[in-house]
Amino acid sequence: MSVSDGPLNRKYVTIVTGTFRSGTSLMCALLQAGGIEVVYDEEEHTPDEFNPLGYFEAKNRYKPDCFAKWIPACRGKAVKIFIYFLPFLPYIDKPYRFLEPYRVIAMKRDHAAVMASLHRGRMNPEVYSDPTVYPKKLEQVKARSDMRIIEISFDDLIANPRRNVELVSEFLGGLDVDKMVKLIDPTLKHF
Repeated sequence: MSVSDGPLNRKYVTIVTGTFRSGTSLMCALLQAGGIEVVYDEEEHTPDEFNPLGYFEAKNRYKPDCFAKWIPACRGKAVKIFIYFLPFLPYIDKPYRFLEPYRVIAMKRDHAAVMASLHRGRMNPEVYSDPTVYPKKLEQVKARSDMRIIEISFDDLIANPRRNVELVSEFLGGLDVDKMVKLIDPTLKHF
């Protein structure tokens, strides 16, 4: 599939979501390699041993009452918003009619693997220990008429990169699949 002519042809905001340690940063890196600009705060992006491609986080913007102020400016771009905050995104209706429905890439990872990764990353896994959060929040999002959703399994993305990247490319109207596939390194420690 070919790459689109640029962000202005994409009349939607691409949202990458999931729980912590579910592969959201990897997906953001893939989208960037594929030709979509990713919105993030520089100070929250520094790569480390747990995320060698960086974090792609916009934490300074994670205030639900502020989403309406900056999300429309992300038209044609991608932004990572953890699934806990996704239901707070402004509905695409009257003031935002210039936008098409959000395109949401929901990263799914086995809950036990997420918990082990949080523990290894010296994060407090107890804060995120409820395995029902992801499915509950995803159901809330699926109920919205202004969101189109594709769910990508982290483990399957690593095991079958081309197939999954092609699905994402088709969902978003065309990306540079070859550049995206080259970015996936199955030999990395996937904490």
